[in-house]
Amino acid sequence: MKITLRDIALVVFFAFLIMIWEMIPILLFAGYLMLSTIIGGGHPRPNHVLFLFGLIPCVIFGIYGAATYFLFRRAAIFRKVFRDWRFYAGGGLLHVLWIVSVLLVLLW
Repeated sequence: MKITLRDIALVVFFAFLIMIWEMIPILLFAGYLMLSTIIGGGHPRPNHVLFLFGLIPCVIFGIYGAATYFLFRRAAIFRKVFRDWRFYAGGGLLHVLWIVSVLLVLLW
């Protein structure tokens, strides 16, 4: 299989779209942290680390992921996109870049 410039452009385009789509629950969680800190008088609520960085983000991401799946699985354009290898290559590229950036921040 020959990889063309169009394939590379679509991989980068899908990586950009997936990045935007994955930022929505991250922003929701950041908004929750800000609101709970404002309400809690300078301390996020609940104070327990397991809830704050475990259960609450899992619920936010779980509801968002389930809604995404159930809304998008019916649309014909998404069924076509979900069969394309370039979509998954874009997702893989994005997540590799995120992992590398986090490791650079932690290990620098």
